[in-house]
Amino acid sequence: MTSRFATWSALARLGTLASVVIAIAAITLAVGPLQDYSGSSGGDGTDSDLYRAVATRVQDGQNFYSASVEEQRDRGYPVRPAVTVREPTLTWLVAAAGGWRHAIWPLGALAILAALATIRRFEEVDQRRWFFALSGIGALAAFGPYVGSVQVTQHECWAGLLIAVSLAVRTSERFVAAMVLGLAACFVRELAAPYLVLMGVLALLEHRRREAGAWLAAALTFAAAYGAHLWAVSRHTSPNDVRSPGWRTYDGLPHVLETIRLTTVAGLGPDVVSAMILALGLLGWASVRSPLSHRVLAWIAMWIVATMIVGRPENIVWGFVWVGPLVAGLVLVPGAVRSLWIGDRHT
Repeated sequence: MTSRFATWSALARLGTLASVVIAIAAITLAVGPLQDYSGSSGGDGTDSDLYRAVATRVQDGQNFYSASVEEQRDRGYPVRPAVTVREPTLTWLVAAAGGWRHAIWPLGALAILAALATIRRFEEVDQRRWFFALSGIGALAAFGPYVGSVQVTQHECWAGLLIAVSLAVRTSERFVAAMVLGLAACFVRELAAPYLVLMGVLALLEHRRREAGAWLAAALTFAAAYGAHLWAVSRHTSPNDVRSPGWRTYDGLPHVLETIRLTTVAGLGPDVVSAMILALGLLGWASVRSPLSHRVLAWIAMWIVATMIVGRPENIVWGFVWVGPLVAGLVLVPGAVRSLWIGDRHT
């Protein structure tokens, strides 16, 4: 990875640094106090209660689709359109593991894998000991919030960690493992599907046709599987069932900051920390020029735009699909600031 800012003119570098500081202050002042969405839910009880109940019924031998639809219907959750019902992959995994208490171990292992893979890629920036230590702290801050008694029930946490590992293991020479991990993320949560398309498009722009074709094939495979899932859900619903009010809210930047606050370590501090993580995380990744940073930035940017348009308060958990890499980008901020301040430097 090489520095993006090192060869810029002094005026451009200092202007960028000043713009970041101004952006953090402006965002914080313009948005104002963030709302508290921490207790939001789409029905009676919490989503975690719903997923635990479904898993228990599947463990007892009931069909996943009938169990999911019945539980959502009984708890006041919508079951139409069919996308309101989660895919069965995580529930089957939990049932096979012996319940949610046991499932936290593979979730923890996945978080550790995401952290180690990210640290390994950061070694391409700087191999000094202090930076290795900083990378470890950054990885812990990025992926630690994905593990917990509630998080283990959230499909987005599993999918987000799989995507983080996929991003970290993909290189110009090897992409198959990354593609498999990305596809696995989609089978856990369909919100990961744009990742396959994005990776294919970026590969195509880099004239890597073989890789682009592989990502497209993965996307088509998932599209077929998800179509079968929607069909299975529709067999257990009726026109009289409760329908979702939709997800378009146009809540803008406040929703983005609230997502960051409730899915990252930003929740431990004042509201301005969310704005700092957003601005500085993007700055960190933007400061290095590499295929990895391009992909991370594209994925985060896509979700920032999407979060400004769609997502109700109870959908804050969607943030786990993308916030991990954003927080990890903070590791690159010291180098970014140094490049902007003193110029010519290779990372």
